[in-house]
Amino acid sequence: MLEAVAGRPPAVGGATGAIRGPHPEPRDQAAGLRRLFARPSLRVLPVLVPAARCPQRNAWLARLARAFAAAGERTLVLDASRSQLATTFGLKARFDLLHALRGDCGIEQARLQIDHGFALLPAARAFDDAARRNAQLAELIAARACPAHGFDLAIALIDAAHVALLAETPAEIAVPVAPNARDVAAALDAVRKCGQRADIAGFRWLFLGIDEAAAATLARRLAATAQTWTAAPLRFGAAARAARDAARIVHAAAGWGAARVELPEEERTF
Repeated sequence: MLEAVAGRPPAVGGATGAIRGPHPEPRDQAAGLRRLFARPSLRVLPVLVPAARCPQRNAWLARLARAFAAAGERTLVLDASRSQLATTFGLKARFDLLHALRGDCGIEQARLQIDHGFALLPAARAFDDAARRNAQLAELIAARACPAHGFDLAIALIDAAHVALLAETPAEIAVPVAPNARDVAAALDAVRKCGQRADIAGFRWLFLGIDEAAAATLARRLAATAQTWTAAPLRFGAAARAARDAARIVHAAAGWGAARVELPEEERTF
């Protein structure tokens, strides 16, 4: 029987002329230990949702979140907007993240599980409270009552009042735009309300239900209007004409400037 001796790989072959596998380099061992003990982190994609309700926009936001999950990213949607995205999934929200943070309910009661590796957490009250306290998004996500562990991506649906929460974790903010006059005006108004904040890394127009050529033209018009309100770059993000194109947005988002938040270490059992 072959045995590993003193941490070495087992011999291959007989006792005579035994050939042992190569010893791992010390730096490889160190890299493995760093990965083992590294603090987990979460990628955060902020999405600025205009105040005016739009069923078409809600349907697309739901498709987009599902597309990230389908691409293999364990996705948590933090819905701090007034869009009530839970209803689009046929779910009813009873609690908010704030209730869990205050101990009024368990996090499992506040979180709405949609599918394996895909959940939604109503968070409008928690984000409003954080904005009043001048707290930061990282503080909310890293709170032990927030179920961020086990997820790769948090899609944070926010309104203009919540942008200040990103001051210490600046990121490009996606702005969804449906191709109708009312929603275009609402998207511009949302950007205007963000004001001349220097800590915004930029905005990414996210066009829903429109092809790329038409979206590129609209993006230039929107940027020309909005650049008088903000010093942040206004860039074309992505466009999806049909539901099957949602994966295209997922691919494009990999090149955006997303925030990354370190999570508290979980208790380890050895």
